Amino acid sequence: MLSASGWDADTKAQTMSVSGVAATANGSIRIAQSATDEQFTAWGAARPRVTAQANNSITVTLSGKVPTIDIPVEVLIV
Repeated sequence: MLSASGWDADTKAQTMSVSGVAATANGSIRIAQSATDEQFTAWGAARPRVTAQANNSITVTLSGKVPTIDIPVEVLIV
């Protein structure tokens, strides 16, 4: 979950814990199927992408608007 309160206002980034992610894995995120229309709209306006990862965490940075609601996400590791 990308939490509304978890964003750094200056960098527009949030680091989230993800068990099993390795620093060298290729990870990405997508919005979860369970998202509401409001969450989907906020996701689109935020334009998020994974910008860093470490063992058991990923950092998501926005190129758009910081969401004011929590957004459920799925992390994909390939």
